[in-house]
Amino acid sequence: MKEEDILMQKVGKHNPFTVPEGYFENLTNQVMRELPEKPVAEYKTKPVTLWDKAKPSVYLAAMFVGAAIIIKVLGYMHDNDPAVIQAENDEYETEMVQNMVESMQMDDYSLYLYLSNAE
Repeated sequence: MKEEDILMQKVGKHNPFTVPEGYFENLTNQVMRELPEKPVAEYKTKPVTLWDKAKPSVYLAAMFVGAAIIIKVLGYMHDNDPAVIQAENDEYETEMVQNMVESMQMDDYSLYLYLSNAE
């Protein structure tokens, strides 16, 4: 603490910094006078056209059309799948044979002979 006491005796408690009278009252006006004039930026607004208003609806409709096309293509690919076609044909043939047996009143042996000769 000895050094601190020596410094306090040399410098003292007096504030060496002073400001002229009325400096802060006139500071804002003085700074504003010194600033250069800045041109005011003019913003041009673009007029809203009918297309700008309709754009969201058109995009939404296009999205739904695209989704419908994708669903159609996937459905078409599924319908042309050979396994699906074969299963539908087998089901149709089974149903056709059952109808023939019921309408012709054939017994199992006669049906066996008929089918073995057909191939």
